[in-house]
This record gives sequence, structure tokens and C-alpha cells, in this order.
Amino acid sequence: GGCRLRSHRQWTMGTLLVASLLVASCGTRLPDEQRALYSSASSGRAAVDDASTATGSQSKASATGKVTTGGTDADAVTTPDGSETGNDGAAVVAGAGGSGETAGSDGPVASACTAPSTEVGVADDVITIGNVSQLSGVIPGFAQPAIDGAQAYVAYTNANGGVCGRALELVVADDGFDAARNSAEVKRLSSSVLAFGGGFSVSDSGYSTALAGTNIVDSGTATTAERKASENNYNAIPLIAGGPEFVHAAKQGVTKAVIVHVAAAAGRTQAEAQKERLEQAGIATELLEVSNTQFSFAGPARNVMDSGAQLMVFISSVSGAVQMAKEMRELGPPLDFEIYAGIYGPSFIEQAGKNAEGAVSVLQFLPFEEAASNAELTNYIGWLNRVAPNEPPGFYSFMGWVQMKILIDAIRGVDGPLTRDALLASMQTFTAFDADGAIPPVDLVNKSGQGCKVLVTVANGKWTRLAPSSGFVC
Repeated sequence: GGCRLRSHRQWTMGTLLVASLLVASCGTRLPDEQRALYSSASSGRAAVDDASTATGSQSKASATGKVTTGGTDADAVTTPDGSETGNDGAAVVAGAGGSGETAGSDGPVASACTAPSTEVGVADDVITIGNVSQLSGVIPGFAQPAIDGAQAYVAYTNANGGVCGRALELVVADDGFDAARNSAEVKRLSSSVLAFGGGFSVSDSGYSTALAGTNIVDSGTATTAERKASENNYNAIPLIAGGPEFVHAAKQGVTKAVIVHVAAAAGRTQAEAQKERLEQAGIATELLEVSNTQFSFAGPARNVMDSGAQLMVFISSVSGAVQMAKEMRELGPPLDFEIYAGIYGPSFIEQAGKNAEGAVSVLQFLPFEEAASNAELTNYIGWLNRVAPNEPPGFYSFMGWVQMKILIDAIRGVDGPLTRDALLASMQTFTAFDADGAIPPVDLVNKSGQGCKVLVTVANGKWTRLAPSSGFVC
């Protein structure tokens, strides 16, 4: 018989692991770094058979027919901690030809790109963007949160006057968890779209093969080595990068660490990478492998406590982290740095209860709880709530938002008629992109960054910044 994987409503921020183990057990063969992306499986919504669109002031978020109307009202935005931020609509400034363009964080926009264009995907009143993502296959709805984030940015942009005097239309196709289909869908859409934005799949090597030698921009989160290396791809948030959090821990006096990981290829790969970064920071590190059928973490917890380590990295699922935190609290107070991979979000706190206190997560973006101090997060949370009201803010939807922002910012930067060549030239200026302070600066052109992070911890039942006091540890 076949193997069916259950979908999960809540995705957490992270790159590991448990659904990857299920994928492996079903006989699906994936490179380790792709398996790791299945850590927080699926949003549970129905997959799109072919395409979904978002255009004008209305956003069609998925094939389920859910439609969200945009607007520029001054509704307050509720942040994850229950507080309210201010206006979720940016100011609108009249552009050339009477069209509005977003001001504020995106800045006033020159009118040159409103000029007539005969480029593929550019009409007098609309710019068409493509998106090929993983929506069916082993885990139905896998990429839906990322698409929701991209759709949210499209809705936000259109509600604030569009871009270059035109509305945006996002056309989404499903690769069905298949690299060949990924390539075929990218090729198919290439004949009708200006560029690609926000696409997310663990079978995304097709982007690189389909776009090789073309002048078509791909602003999407790359997971395969092929897409990461593609000259067409611009990826703001590397899924595994740097180790400044360990340098910070060493400066706080940490000298010994233990990495607890599940006995699967993806877990071992991640553990070895983390061990290398810890040791580069001068922290002696041991690896502790546990069975992928582990139902009790009492033994591993005891081993960690007996080791004298001040830092632990636990690599498993959210449910595994909940069990490990319970066992650790049975033995004593939290370690100086008790890091659980991929637990950021409401799910871990809800499941772990009082045992969540002191748990640490490492982020590659500002915590969503700080939305009141960052306009980009404010807009993201507000517009995600409009497009996908049942989906709490999360890593994957934020990736979709950021990747679409990159593309739209580059379109705004075109100085003349909007063409693929002009858009590509605009993208070449993105050497210090930071999503208006929401992420650490990254050089999109040279595919590099410092891997800066924010450490957050659970305190009094809420995610709270641990380090640094502001900004990022780099």
C-alpha cells in the first residue's frame, strides 16, 4: 500500500525535520537539504491543480475560491503577542498618468517605468508574474503559506496603486513535487510572464534548467543547489547560514555543547553543519543521535544534563521538542542556551506549556512580536491576515512576502520602459537588501551575507528577544 502524510495547520520557522523522516519512510528519495525543508509540513489547505491568480484590488489566494479585497484603510494590526500596531496601509502618492504608487517604506517612485512596453507579461494595465511551487504530491499544500505571503504582497501593492502605472497579477502553477514538472511549468509560464516571484518547492531545480541562458528574473526561495547557483535566482533568506549565534554564546562563557539529532540523513547533515559552526566559535561539541522512533527523551535529556554542556541544539520536530523540553525541565532549569530548531511560533508554546519557558529559537529575521517597530512586519502581518486570515505569521509566508518585495522593488527601480533586460539590470543593484530592516542585509547579486541572527526565548508564555538587545547578532 501507499504512504499518506498528515498535513499540519501550523508551520513553524525552521529547516528541520520530522516530515522529512516520513517522506524518507515512504521511499521518496531527496537530497538531505531538501528533506530538511519538510520539518513543518503543510498548512493543510487543498492543493492547486493548475493555477491561481491575484490581480487588481482583489487577491485570489488559492484554488479554494477564497477572495480577499484590498484597501487602504487604517485598520489596526494585531501582532502575535496580542498588541496592536498602527496603519496597515501605506500612503498613496499620485504617479505618472494619474496612477498611485506606494510611498513610505518603498519610497516615492519615478514615472519612467510607466512608459508603454511590448515586453512579455507587460500590458498597458497589468504586469503578470509567474510562480511555480509545490502544492500537491507527498504533502498537499506544502508551499501554500509561501504563496499566501507572495499573494499578500501583491494585494498590498495593488491596493496602494500598483507599480509602474499597472496592477499586478500573480499566476501560480503546481509542480506536484516533481523536478521535471517544475521545469515544464516554468517553461510554460515563461511565455506569458515578465518574471517569477515567490516560488517555493523542494523540487525547484527545474527553475535553473528552464531559465538557463534567459534574461528572466527568478525572485524565489531556492532549496536545491542548482537553483541557488542559478544566475537568474535572487534569494534573500538562506535556509541554513552562518553561526553568529554560537559566537555570541561563546562570548557569554559557553565552552561546551551537545547537539541532539534524529537518526536520519537530514538530521545528521544538519547536526554536522551545526557542530562545525560551534567548533569554529571555540565551543567543544558532542553529537548525540536518537532513534527516529524515539517516544521518550528521558535518556537523551539525562545525557545532556550529565555532560556539563551549557548549550544544546535539539534537531527534531516541534512535537519532539515538546517532549525533550518536558524531560529537561524534569531534571532542572534551562541551560544557558537551550536551542530547539524550528520551534518559533505559537504551536510550541501551546503544546509545551510551562515547559516551554527558557527554550531558545534562532531567527533570520526580526521577531514578529516586534512588528510595532518595523513597518515591513506591520504590513506583512496585516496583509497576510487579509489574504489568509486563518494563517498566523510564519517563516514560509514571510519568505513569500520578502521574495515578492524584492521583485516589485526591482520593477520600481527600472528607469525607462519595463523590459526583462531592464528588470535584470535593476536587480544588479541589490547588493545590500534588508527588506526595510526586517532581515539582515544580504547581497542578492553575489549571493552572500553574514548570516546574522536574532535569538528569542520563551518568557512568561511569550516569545521574547534574548540577544542582541536590538538588531541582529552578526
